[in-house]
Amino acid sequence: SKSLLWSLLFVRKPLGVSPEEASAEIVKTLSNKKKEVLIAPSLPKMAIYARSFFPNMFFSVMAAVQRSYHQ
Repeated sequence: SKSLLWSLLFVRKPLGVSPEEASAEIVKTLSNKKKEVLIAPSLPKMAIYARSFFPNMFFSVMAAVQRSYHQ
């Protein structure tokens, strides 16, 4: 339902990621000599990747969610 989708996408998680997960991601990023580090729970991380690789689909879904939320 729309409220479930909305809660999954837009509700802040109180703890985000654990310090261990964050530090592991930072070390992995540094060891791979990447310029950016992405520290986020899995669902927001998937949304970021979807926006990067499938922008038309991502913005269509977000627009549909926004329209259904305001009806």
